[in-house]
Formats: sequence, C-alpha cells, structure tokens
Amino acid sequence: MSSSVYETGRLVADAPWLAGHGRRLAYLLGQQGTDGTWGPRGGYALVPTASAVEALLAVLVRADPAGPGVRPGPSWPPPALAGWTRCRDGSVTEGPCRTRRRST
Repeated sequence: MSSSVYETGRLVADAPWLAGHGRRLAYLLGQQGTDGTWGPRGGYALVPTASAVEALLAVLVRADPAGPGVRPGPSWPPPALAGWTRCRDGSVTEGPCRTRRRST
C-alpha cells in the first residue's frame, strides 16, 4: 500500500487531531515537485496539488505546531505557500496584510 498525496492532504486539512499529523505534514512537504506541484506529470497533478495546497493553507490558518518530523526553517513555508501571509485578523492573503483604516 502506498501513501496518497490527495488522501494525506484531506487528513491534514480535516483531521489534525489524529495521531501522525506531523508525519503527514512532513510527507506532503516532501512530495512537492520542483515545479511546485504534487502528483504525477501529464495532467494528473491537478487534484493532488489542490488537496496539498488546501491542506497547507489550513495548517497556516490554524497555525498548527509543526509536530515531530517537521522542521520549520529554510524550507518553511513550502514553495507552494511562498508569498502568502497570515494576518492578525485570521485571514490569509497573498502578499502583505492590508491594514484597515478606521473611519473617523
């Protein structure tokens, strides 16, 4: 039996409380291709890539602790999330957070 990027992404996004969350996150990070996608070449990467990106964004929004086997550092955030920022209001945006001006 082999691991599936799609199914691993679903568990990372939807069930972070299950044992092995850190290993699943490490697996996703390790499976990203040099072109930034997940899954096989030739048009079959769309679904696993969408699952992995959604899972990593969920981790970013929840501010999950890395867990065993995941070492945040030069490779964090992963290339798929480069340029994305978690803002103080809990939103996630591509690029810097925008500050809202209070109306007087």
